[in-house]
Amino acid sequence: MADYVTIGEVLSAHGVRGTLKVKPLTAYPERFLGLERVFVTVTAPDGLAKREERAVEDTRLHRGVVLVKLAGIDDRETAKGLSRALLQVAAAEVHPLPPGEYYIFDIIGLSVYDETGRCLGVVRDVLETGANDVYVIARSDGEGELLLPAVQDVVQRIDLAQGRMDVRLLPGLE
Repeated sequence: MADYVTIGEVLSAHGVRGTLKVKPLTAYPERFLGLERVFVTVTAPDGLAKREERAVEDTRLHRGVVLVKLAGIDDRETAKGLSRALLQVAAAEVHPLPPGEYYIFDIIGLSVYDETGRCLGVVRDVLETGANDVYVIARSDGEGELLLPAVQDVVQRIDLAQGRMDVRLLPGLE
């Protein structure tokens, strides 16, 4: 598991007092309402990321975005400088999910096996398509990628402790 989990991306400044307009990257935007602190991660043009912890002074949901006021960000110009920054929390602080639901960071890296026990590859990415997620599997035979819909007919079992996903390949998927 990663040390930090991204829960939002700063879109722009909101107002003149340093409030950030944040696009939530979580299925539970309400989780922002109880935040006491976040890590702000800014990636420089050279690719180096700088992470800084900030106290959360205020949050509110507003028209599909989250307005977040962080300590030490007190004017519009400073807030504008954080555009495209990521808001993260420590992985140990993620919102617990109901049984049978998983975070994307839990799914990426799982080994994928078919019904015969053959290893198909490893989950490399998750595409969020709207109807259902699609798992991108880097094939163990080196023959490119396999795209698997994240639906019950295909995904039979996920075992995070074993790092394993068991699937049933429907006709046309392989």
